[in-house]
Amino acid sequence: MSPEPSFLSRKRSKLAAAVVLPALLAALLLSGCSETQKGIHKPNQPPNVWLSSAPPEGTTEVYTVSLYWGGWDPDGEIAYYEYVITNNGDGPFCSDDTTGRDKWNKVYGNDSTFLFTADELADTNA
Repeated sequence: MSPEPSFLSRKRSKLAAAVVLPALLAALLLSGCSETQKGIHKPNQPPNVWLSSAPPEGTTEVYTVSLYWGGWDPDGEIAYYEYVITNNGDGPFCSDDTTGRDKWNKVYGNDSTFLFTADELADTNA
């Protein structure tokens, strides 16, 4: 038997590679996929958020305050922050001021500048 011409052996090698490699790749991909997920499902955790400054206490004037915040989410990422500005002229916090999605504002950055007015609180000790 005489040796094959080299162009025939190259042609067979290319043909084998064109058939075998895709079949191998498909087998690897199919063996790595599963309908069932392994592991323990953990419930969503709320993010931790911080605020770096707040309005000065005791002022009765109009003032501008730049607020900066940040946070981290142990099981994901923070898509946005939300804030609400209340008009609690009587002083104590009222949960009605923050109830309802229409009261909250979304912010996608880490800072905002607000214009505040400080009302004098009634002296409850009088």
